[in-house]
Amino acid sequence: MKIDYRIIPHKDQHYRTAGDYWWEGDTLHIRVSKLADPLHSYLIFIHELIEATLVREDGAPDESTIFDVPYEKARKVGIAAPCGCLPTEDSEPGDDVHCPYYREHGMATVIEQMLAFFWSLRWDEYGEEVRKLDVPLAKNKDGGMVVRPGKKRGVSGAASRAKTRTRLS
Repeated sequence: MKIDYRIIPHKDQHYRTAGDYWWEGDTLHIRVSKLADPLHSYLIFIHELIEATLVREDGAPDESTIFDVPYEKARKVGIAAPCGCLPTEDSEPGDDVHCPYYREHGMATVIEQMLAFFWSLRWDEYGEEVRKLDVPLAKNKDGGMVVRPGKKRGVSGAASRAKTRTRLS
């Protein structure tokens, strides 16, 4: 397996996202929006790497873009996504229980949060930086992790929740 990882200007993303991946043969391509704190961009990279690897190892087809793009288009015009759910300003495609990579996205988010904790990053500052890109983020009122109900349980996506940590300088 080869990994083609690049940090790019946010305007160059294929759709409203801070991180994107796709496979071409045995090459995993990952594009991450450039953030002011390089560790924040690295967290997105780790999330995408874990999610893409879990999806492939589970034997599922990579349907991330197939699901995400119509979901984001539905959000833009204020209609229900093809799955029937109404995207909100703060929802994220991977957090939707109908998302084909829902479990993998949840696990990637947990690992992303653990790494942020290990690096003593402030999760709220990370989330704010991603939000400035105009990327949707799920959140709850106490800033904690959101666990969605359903047969498959997962943790909601990138960067807007987790306990506040002080970054060690």
